Amino acid sequence: ALGLVVSSFTMATVIGALQLWGLYALGLFVFWNIYWNFSLFSIMYFLYSKTPFGPYYHKKLLRKTRGKPPHRKAKTVDCGSYVVRTVAYLSDNYAYIIEDKNTHKCAVVDPADPARVMEEFGKHCSERKIGNAATLSMVLTTHHHMDHAGGNKQLKSK
Repeated sequence: ALGLVVSSFTMATVIGALQLWGLYALGLFVFWNIYWNFSLFSIMYFLYSKTPFGPYYHKKLLRKTRGKPPHRKAKTVDCGSYVVRTVAYLSDNYAYIIEDKNTHKCAVVDPADPARVMEEFGKHCSERKIGNAATLSMVLTTHHHMDHAGGNKQLKSK
C-alpha cells in the first residue's frame, strides 16, 4: 500500500510539474511576443502552423462543416486546352480541380477537404460526360498549412 501511495504521489507530482512547465513555457512565449511587439495573430499562427494544434483544429473544422453546403457553388471555367473547377470548403477556402481536356488527367490544388474534393471530382466527371476516363494524377499544394495541405495524405491513399 505504501508503494502505491508513493507512486501515485510521484505521478501526480510529475503531471503537476509538466503542467506548470507548460504554463511557464507558454507564458515566456507570450511575454516574448508582446515584448517584441508581435501580435496575437503571430502567436495563434505559430500554434496553428508549428504545433499539433494545427491538424487537430483542422479536423475539428472539417467535422463542423461536414454535411453543410459549401460557402460557394462550384464553378467550372473552360480555359481552352484545360478546364478548372472550383471546390469551396470550410468557411473561406478553395481547392481547384484542373483537367487536361485531351488526356482527361486531373490535378487537384490545395485539397484540404478530401471528401468534398472527391465529391466535386465525381460531379465534374459526370457534368463533362467523361465518366471513368478522368484520372486524378497529381496533387499540388501552394503551401504547408492544414487548410491547404490537410487532405494530401488521404488523397494519396485513394
